[in-house]
Amino acid sequence: SIHRAFVAARIPIAYSQGFNPHPRMAFGPPLPLGACGMREYFDVAATGNIGEEWTDVNRWLPRDLEVIECISCNHKPSSITSSLKAGEYLVRFTDEIGEKDIERAVDEFKKQSRIVVTLEKKGRTVEKDIAPMVTGLEKVMLSGCPGLRARLSLAPDRTCRPADLLAKLFPGRSPSSFAVTRMECLL
Repeated sequence: SIHRAFVAARIPIAYSQGFNPHPRMAFGPPLPLGACGMREYFDVAATGNIGEEWTDVNRWLPRDLEVIECISCNHKPSSITSSLKAGEYLVRFTDEIGEKDIERAVDEFKKQSRIVVTLEKKGRTVEKDIAPMVTGLEKVMLSGCPGLRARLSLAPDRTCRPADLLAKLFPGRSPSSFAVTRMECLL
């Protein structure tokens, strides 16, 4: 969608070399399974000055998808994924949960110095301490209903998945009990 919109808007994007050239676009870290994203980052290499023409891209994008800012770099920037430090997430509960239950879970989480999750990586079981990767956690009200706001690390090799956090906060609850939205990525 985004590539086609840039082409339709006649933005001079660069292509890779070789037999089957691809547009030189790179997107930020993938969204967790089942999560929505509100303000995501991506890089586009241009062969010329884009100026204010980037706003024309929005005419060609689907409804609810829009480019809101374009920052020009005159040098080769580091990868977008390595530049992002954290993600700000909102969690809505799809089933009934009391405010006190959320507050209790958040308080218990914050009291622990280590919070270990077990993961499968390349056929091996590994343990990871997610406590230092959760840099913000609080109960919030979302349209009159209790929810969570979490700031989670997106740094390479120090990423905390929302599903791992929620499994530790609310053991026994199904992943379908939560609606997760990454509100923004933080540089």
